[in-house]
Amino acid sequence: MTILVVEDSKFLSVAVERALTRANYTVICAADGEEALRAAHEKLPDAILLDMLLPKMSGHDVLKALKQDPPAAAIPVIVLTSLF
Repeated sequence: MTILVVEDSKFLSVAVERALTRANYTVICAADGEEALRAAHEKLPDAILLDMLLPKMSGHDVLKALKQDPPAAAIPVIVLTSLF
């Protein structure tokens, strides 16, 4: 199973990538919204972990674009944020 991790914080991205890799997932990382859309379209991951606060494009805009792209529309998306 391949998971696309979309997170602009290098620390959080590496932490999530390591945890998922240890759990035997294949991980693709993207640091901004544009990179996330490109990776989702090209790689068609099985799931996406999406941060809401991203440079270049908000997580909300990325989610909206994903759901309008037929090949990517069926990919499950889990929304994350480090705000609390």
